[in-house]
Amino acid sequence: MKNKFVAALSLALAITAASGTAFAVNSPRHQDTPKPWNESSSSSSSSSSSSSSSSTNTTAPAANNSASNVVTNADGSTTQTSTKTNTDGSQTKTEVVRDASGKVAYTTETNTAKDGTVTTKQVMNDASGNATRTIESVTNTDGSSVVTTTAKTSDGGESVSKTNTAADGSSVSSSVTKNASGTVTGVEVSKTEANGAKTTESLTPTGNGTVAVTNIDTTSKSVDLGGTTTAADGNTYTVTEIGAGALQGASSVTTVSIGDSINSIGANAFKDASNLKTIEISGNISSIGKNAFSGIAKNATIEISGLSKKEYKALVKKIKKSGGLPKGVKFKRV
Repeated sequence: MKNKFVAALSLALAITAASGTAFAVNSPRHQDTPKPWNESSSSSSSSSSSSSSSSTNTTAPAANNSASNVVTNADGSTTQTSTKTNTDGSQTKTEVVRDASGKVAYTTETNTAKDGTVTTKQVMNDASGNATRTIESVTNTDGSSVVTTTAKTSDGGESVSKTNTAADGSSVSSSVTKNASGTVTGVEVSKTEANGAKTTESLTPTGNGTVAVTNIDTTSKSVDLGGTTTAADGNTYTVTEIGAGALQGASSVTTVSIGDSINSIGANAFKDASNLKTIEISGNISSIGKNAFSGIAKNATIEISGLSKKEYKALVKKIKKSGGLPKGVKFKRV
């Protein structure tokens, strides 16, 4: 019997050797025998095991034309990046960052259109996984762009800002702050000219969609006040007041245009704007605070339009009565 088994085993080994196929013996005495060494498969396995601690590359079938990569960062967080080419020729890149516990910290999705237009959306989360900040942007091939940021504030409110940048580098930005109940508590509008001159107006809501200009920070020579402004939240506000000291000490300003929506000018509004030579007022002003025009240029001209002769005289008297007006200032009805 033993001789028959040996003979059979010898025959099998001979056949295996001839064919080049590995042969496993399933007898109790061979169960713990190591498998034959395979250098190429061992090397591949070792390489895969080593790289998985830092990154994993996965490429989807060619039909989807997509790829994914995961990197483990030094702090234990992970960054997963995937790219996909869409049927319209655009490319989408998605990045997801998870903290060491596996919670999503933020995600970024970037889409590059076939014409080169780039659209990006980034969402940042707090420790509980709630979105705390969202940034959306569109960058056009001519260099113009729109960036909108929405963020939660520490008091449970929200701030929204939006910046439109033209191809020439000029831009208009606005921001709106709301409290926890959704009431608007502040609006800011900023304009940057192509030459770099910048004007920022801080606006305070006064009710019923109206706002007052409470502060103006500018390096521009010309400032327009009044009219309406569409803020980052999409709402339109009408500027009806120029607050106290709003443009006080603004030495760069030479011309100010006051629109017909303005019905009140606060104390010291233009005080010591020493180079202010031209003030254009369109419409009547019901209230002018003390020293509103004190310290403007000595040879300044105040042009008033849109009023009857009687209304014009009454407004001139009101401006003079506010006090501090340089003696050389001239008035002109246009």
